Amino acid sequence: MSKQINLLKIGCGKFFYGKNAISQLAPEIIRLGGKAFLIGGPGSVDRVMNAAGNDLKKAGAEVVLNKHPYKCTRKWAEKYARMAKENGCTVIVGVGGGLASDQAKAVLSYTDLPIITVPTSIATCAPTSIVAVMYKDDGKTDGLIYLNKEIDVCIADHDLIGSAPKRLLASGILDSMAKLPEGILSVSHSLHPTVVQRAQISNAESLHDFLTKHFHDVYDKGVESANFDDYILSNLLHTSLISGFASGSGQLALAHAIYNGFRDHFTEESKEYYHGEMVAVGVLVQMLYNGDSLYEVQAVEALMRYAKMPLRLTEIGFVKTPKNMELLHDVLIKSLGIAENPERISVLKAALDYVI
Repeated sequence: MSKQINLLKIGCGKFFYGKNAISQLAPEIIRLGGKAFLIGGPGSVDRVMNAAGNDLKKAGAEVVLNKHPYKCTRKWAEKYARMAKENGCTVIVGVGGGLASDQAKAVLSYTDLPIITVPTSIATCAPTSIVAVMYKDDGKTDGLIYLNKEIDVCIADHDLIGSAPKRLLASGILDSMAKLPEGILSVSHSLHPTVVQRAQISNAESLHDFLTKHFHDVYDKGVESANFDDYILSNLLHTSLISGFASGSGQLALAHAIYNGFRDHFTEESKEYYHGEMVAVGVLVQMLYNGDSLYEVQAVEALMRYAKMPLRLTEIGFVKTPKNMELLHDVLIKSLGIAENPERISVLKAALDYVI
């Protein structure tokens, strides 16, 4: 591609959400060729097939089911791509959380099939993002796969998502809230922010304000909240739009660097914690590093405390030893590119001390 041409991949072709949105799965599979290669966690596959099985049968849609209880890996992506081709499938369907969505998206790097995602929680924006986060079998990170196109269809059913645990709900909200402090750090390095960068920040601000304003209501009432469907839209679509504006560069700042560092270096210790829970602790570090006031940081802490989320690094598997502290410092300093900046290193260390 010419260096003069910019490419933005944001959003998805169709985004269905609300009550009985799952009814759109059968007609969309038919529209996209009629034979689906479906990938998802065992529980999610069962929930989706219970909700949509009769419609699929009536519509004449064929489904090749694959229950995936493993990590999201390149090895599995290659295997599933071969299986989809051998079975003559015309569309990939990823059902479940972020892992299942990313595994389904990774298959696209080995096929030219369209994709439908059916999230069963709002724990991440993976169902509509153009990035698949990959892992190795041992749980360590294995880079990213960037899709060459947007997601074709996302079907976010009110009741399927509403039946997910509150822990996933809170995790997803805090993960989305990370877009603002991380974006601010990224764009702060630009003397003359572009229109796209300004769009990234303005969208992240409006998303952050909305999520914090209605946090208690949605967390307490779940599907009974008048704002629940708007939270589905916000976490699954608005968040990935911001990532699209960031073009993959402004979204993996400090909060997500902490997540990656834990997955790579404290893999066993942190394996029981969700992506958004770990990012949430990173958000506190990010805000302090950005220079946000203690009042602003404590306001976010209050939301996390209300949802019974981890608040400190030691609550997501970190053991404070001189060796571990040195390792964490080194990982984050490298991620931020501040090895030659003692002042910023000092600010980082103070921020980490706060959340130990």
